[in-house]
Amino acid sequence: MFSSSQFNCSSFKKEKTTVDEEYNELTTKSAEMPSEATTEKAVATKPLTTSPKTTKKETTVKKTTTKKATTTQKVTTTKKRTAETTEPTTAEEIPVTVPTTDASDIYDVSGGILSEYTGEGGNVSIPSSVGGDSVTAIGTGAFAGNSDITSVFVPSTVTKIGQEAFADCANLKSVALPSSLRSIGIGAFCDCTSLTGISVPSEVTSIGDDAFAGCSALATISIPSSVTSIGDNAFGGCDNLTIKCSEGSAAHDYAVENSIEFELI
Repeated sequence: MFSSSQFNCSSFKKEKTTVDEEYNELTTKSAEMPSEATTEKAVATKPLTTSPKTTKKETTVKKTTTKKATTTQKVTTTKKRTAETTEPTTAEEIPVTVPTTDASDIYDVSGGILSEYTGEGGNVSIPSSVGGDSVTAIGTGAFAGNSDITSVFVPSTVTKIGQEAFADCANLKSVALPSSLRSIGIGAFCDCTSLTGISVPSEVTSIGDDAFAGCSALATISIPSSVTSIGDNAFGGCDNLTIKCSEGSAAHDYAVENSIEFELI
């Protein structure tokens, strides 16, 4: 137990007042100073405030870049289309080989006689006139030895095929002779080893010596009764030949005399 002499009330109050004042002072200071939690909160909050701005900026940059790339791609595409559109479309821009050769460049004709051919061969269609000169005869050796010729069309203006005119045309397979033709000269088609058949027009009167000699592939020839003269060895070496002719004609007699197969028509 405490005695009244031991306990000093005034001292207690004084000490209590002093303690209270110190507490109040500390509380005031505490209110004025930010706490560590508040500071940490502020620090933590600051990046969050800055972060959206950064994201927005990055997004803006990204959009701008994408837009720029799209624009570039569009321009590139436009240029490509323009390039495609500007391909050559006119005769001046597109190189074209235009044949300039006329008949006089490959056919030598004088006085109606075709004396020389210098063309590329293949299917040859002889013109009816060259340089205003009508072609009436195929001259001696005009096409001889031309292995590039595969077929020949002779125009209706021609009346005579001269000596060895088509001799040794090894790849000549077919010949179209005109109804105007009157004579086939000596050796005219000799050694045309690819010729398989031919029809002599109805106005022809003579076939010369060796005219078709050596035509080893010749299988048929039609000879009209208008032909009254067939030369020696006209069909020599034509081992598989059949002559189509009229009975009693010069062609019939020739076939019998030379032991050549014939067919009466």
